[in-house]
Amino acid sequence: MNCWETLGVGQNATVEQLQIIYYNKLRQYSAMSDKEKRDELKRAYDEALNIIKCDKRDEMTNEFFIELDDLYKDFSKRISLTNWQQFIDKHYSAEEAFKMGCNLLEFLQTHKYLPHEVWKLLSEKFKWKYFRGELYTKFSKEFVDYVLKYSRKELYVDYGRIYVENSDIDYDGFIEAISNTMEAIFKGKVAEAQQYFNIAREKHPSSVDVKIIFIRYKKLKGELDRCIELCDVLLKSIPEEKVLYSIRGDAFIKKNQLEDGYNDFKKALELEPINNEDYYNMAFVCFMLRKTEEAKKYIELIADDEIYLSLSRELSKDIDRLVKESELPYILSELNKNPMNLDLYRKAYDLYYNVEEYYEAYNILNKLSKINQLDWDLYMKQANVCMKLRKLDEALLAAYNGNKLEPNSLENIVLLADILAQLNKNEEALNQYDSALSIKPYDQDVIVKKAWVLYNAGRFKEAEEYCRILDKDNQESNVPNCENLSNLIVSLLIELGNYSEAMYKCESMLIYNPTSREAWLNKIKLHNRLGKSQDVMEMMEVISSNYGDDARFIYEKASALYNMSAIDEAKGICKKLIDDEFVFYGPYYLLSKIFYKNNKLKDALKYGLMALEKSAFNVKIMLLVSKVYKASGDKENALKYVNKAIIQNPEFVGAYIERMDLYMDEGRYEEALEDVTMCLQLEESPILYLRLGMLNEKMGNNPIKFYDRAIEMDKCNIDVYLNRGVYYAKVGKHKDAFQDFDIAIQIDSSSPLPYYQKGNIYMKSGKMSEAMEEYNVAVKLGVADCEIYSRLGECYRARNNYKKSIEYCNKAIEKDRSKVDAYKTRAISFYNISEIKRALADLNVCAASNELNSSSKSSIYKYMAYCYKKLNDINNTEECFKKALEFEPNNSNLKEEYEQFLKQNSGFGKLKGIFKKN
Repeated sequence: MNCWETLGVGQNATVEQLQIIYYNKLRQYSAMSDKEKRDELKRAYDEALNIIKCDKRDEMTNEFFIELDDLYKDFSKRISLTNWQQFIDKHYSAEEAFKMGCNLLEFLQTHKYLPHEVWKLLSEKFKWKYFRGELYTKFSKEFVDYVLKYSRKELYVDYGRIYVENSDIDYDGFIEAISNTMEAIFKGKVAEAQQYFNIAREKHPSSVDVKIIFIRYKKLKGELDRCIELCDVLLKSIPEEKVLYSIRGDAFIKKNQLEDGYNDFKKALELEPINNEDYYNMAFVCFMLRKTEEAKKYIELIADDEIYLSLSRELSKDIDRLVKESELPYILSELNKNPMNLDLYRKAYDLYYNVEEYYEAYNILNKLSKINQLDWDLYMKQANVCMKLRKLDEALLAAYNGNKLEPNSLENIVLLADILAQLNKNEEALNQYDSALSIKPYDQDVIVKKAWVLYNAGRFKEAEEYCRILDKDNQESNVPNCENLSNLIVSLLIELGNYSEAMYKCESMLIYNPTSREAWLNKIKLHNRLGKSQDVMEMMEVISSNYGDDARFIYEKASALYNMSAIDEAKGICKKLIDDEFVFYGPYYLLSKIFYKNNKLKDALKYGLMALEKSAFNVKIMLLVSKVYKASGDKENALKYVNKAIIQNPEFVGAYIERMDLYMDEGRYEEALEDVTMCLQLEESPILYLRLGMLNEKMGNNPIKFYDRAIEMDKCNIDVYLNRGVYYAKVGKHKDAFQDFDIAIQIDSSSPLPYYQKGNIYMKSGKMSEAMEEYNVAVKLGVADCEIYSRLGECYRARNNYKKSIEYCNKAIEKDRSKVDAYKTRAISFYNISEIKRALADLNVCAASNELNSSSKSSIYKYMAYCYKKLNDINNTEECFKKALEFEPNNSNLKEEYEQFLKQNSGFGKLKGIFKKN
């Protein structure tokens, strides 16, 4: 049977129709007894959904692919940039640009041999670089990286040069063989390179590119003299071939003929002035020749290629160390002779600072400050190095001193703002950034820094607005966002709950810069928010050598431990961060959550308010403080802080929901209704319709249409099925209730709540065996509250398993000493195993309770009468029967039992008198 027949639906069904049919079918089968049927349905549903979602190309798309195929098949057309431009102009529309770009990539996955100029045209037109994250979700990472790589630089073949008119050359086979040869060369696989080279030579023996590849192959084998000789020969026929100079230059360097290598790389750059590989090679050979200034010049030219940027960063450090080693001894010697020379102090500071020897740089300035007043530039240096060493108070003092000397210096004002931001003095930092922007209004770096301060203060909407403006300006100017702005955008997406977009942006940034500290931090934050705590711990292991001492990463580790229920360890880390004067609100917030979870409300409030001092506008902290006050019974302050959160962010749905719950607890249903209505205006979501259903139920209205709407929006929300099921049970629609609870089990079989609720229905219907079965599943899945133990005690009592009944009643009473139902059940079980005195003790507890109605009180005294009767205590038996009749004077069965008792004990006179009066 195929998936359509299994589901009983036609192949033209929409996704929405398929979902409704699937869930209606699912209701027909029990999660416990019909598991195979439900599994079969699930498989059929997944298969059908996959078929429906398959892309169906319309006529326009078919025409697009036919023309694209024709363009690619003809090699002479394929290598023409004009042909590709005309093809794009014909089919391009701004609204469908991303879709068209994806269609192109779909085709190019299997037709990828294009000239660099074509790749560059397509990549720039469809902005593939900026959509890297989204493309990774649609295509393989290897293919997307290939596209972006060859849109930046030429492949190993000159497409125009290999074309021969009216020939039957297998161009794709040749290019593939050349590419494979080069890959083998880069990996150092000599035999494999030889194999692919032979294929390339066979397919296009006259190609110059084959000769160039052969020279590369010789270099790989270490035949450097032969490589140089072949380059010399080939350069006589093609003197402008830049690649040959690069290959020969590299061979010269390997032979330690540095000047010859330097000259060849210089010639290569004359022929192709913008080439990252040659920039790096020139920088390296300059470094080897001790031409440090020239080496730095070439490093500065490297751009838009993370591999060479990463290599150049390491080379820069080596250059700085070389400069330090060669110049520092002389400078220190001169300082001893002339200790008042400020220029020498500057040079010594720069040499230490550039190689990240910050303590040495700090000590140099300290020596100078003892013998001479620092000038403005040296105050700036002092502030910078103190920031690196986390001596923030000293940094702030140095920045203020610099500001006195140069009050209008943009550099000074920004540095002062940076330090204030590090100290979490957000309002002062914002004022300084505003001062900087009054001097240079459109300084993007300063605007981003200001947005970061707003973010850290919890003013997410304001930060988001700045980011939106900058992002739009950059897109319109076709300029990529700076790394700092990109990281801030990701951080905001995380805070605003847009995790999927945050994830692909974050991954894109790490591909562009694998060592980005902020991108790693955001990736770890994201995994924490998504509950992937184990992944966080594994990532921390990987990056600990680089960022293990960064307090923000340590805090995220504490969050992961908290999520993994390693509460004491998380608490210890937070307290240490606070002891180390970590100014971020995070540890205080997490401690507040920990204490709130453990019901230590006084401590929870203390740390929550401290977190709020650190981030005064942070709505999630306000919400936590409100919850703590609510749990403490202080509804007034709970409402105060949730109102603050709403004032700070009028679109914060979570705050309205929390306030709505407060209103519902106080019976202020109309105000609660206003809040949920406001939320629905901001965003329609299943959780809001769930709350609207719960509110209507409280108000005595039928909530079903709201629960139904919630399920329409999210068919996998277990809470909605549970609430709807509970309502159905309450109004006696047990079959509908069971269907909802079964769906809830299908959604999350590890949740105990559906089993618990099914047990309640069975118990209410007097089906104690079935109730007991469901309750036991709920207990295995983690329910351990007083109520379920009491109910299990009653179930076992009804099945005459009195010892088991007593065991569960004991558990219930341990949880809640005032649980009257548990005492009553245990008393009856004690009675049935002839533990009469224990039964009486429990019944006396019940009799003293004010929670029981008249019927229950009567039942308690009746059982007390039974107990006294067992003990042959006639007087107390009679007194208890009388008490039972006081609470239920019209209970004919009770009267009959009392009459029987009096007859058995020769109490006819009493009997006659009593019933005469009645």
